[in-house]
Amino acid sequence: MAAGNGQDRSAQTPGEYVTRDLARLKPEVTLTPPGAVGYRNDLNLRWNNALAANRVYQLTTMLNRNPNAVVPQEGGLVIWLKPPALNQDLRNQGYSYEKLEIQDVNYLHSKPVWHSDFMFLTLHLHIKPDKAKELMEISDSMVYYGVGHHLTATCGEVEANIATMVIAKMYNEGYISKIEARERYNQYIMTILAEFLANEKKPDLAQQPTPIRDSFEKYIFGVYDGVELQRQLERGTPYLSMAQGIEQGSILR
Repeated sequence: MAAGNGQDRSAQTPGEYVTRDLARLKPEVTLTPPGAVGYRNDLNLRWNNALAANRVYQLTTMLNRNPNAVVPQEGGLVIWLKPPALNQDLRNQGYSYEKLEIQDVNYLHSKPVWHSDFMFLTLHLHIKPDKAKELMEISDSMVYYGVGHHLTATCGEVEANIATMVIAKMYNEGYISKIEARERYNQYIMTILAEFLANEKKPDLAQQPTPIRDSFEKYIFGVYDGVELQRQLERGTPYLSMAQGIEQGSILR
């Protein structure tokens, strides 16, 4: 039987279908979303992943500082050491993450929607041993280094990494079960990404309101407890309905 594109796939196995489909998808997820503000390539990044390169300049604007280390050639990376919280009040109080790293890689990930993983955010956080063993059952986008008490989340946006850390901390502190953590993983990420995707189309990205991200960061750094975080989220924002309109299995744009 002929496939819709005119090619006969009758002799192919299902695994070959998946491989071929992912081969087409992989370069698409590294494109800069339509309408997103582009930035001058001041660091002379010669990367294959155009989206990762654009994220470098977005984060330089949002953090108001250049990376501590830059490897500009193909397959390179940039690193911020002790990057400050994105929320200005938290930043003024000295709150910071351990490290933020963006690499010229393209790890294809399907949850909650198809996207490219290339950004690694690390936070100093004590996770209980029994909880740490189960984190990858919630999401394979986070890793915990028990000796240094470092939680690292991986995605294509710092906002999604922050949401992942919120889930890990809520599970660690007993506010949610493992089943609830899996459910909220998709919900929280899509909600904060709807907020970010609206803001990245504006030239003054760092000045845009970010109520979801602010609440998440205040919980991560202990200003809010889990009860207050939930109270803040229940107030609702336009991004909640926007996130519900993004279908699982689609491509993040």
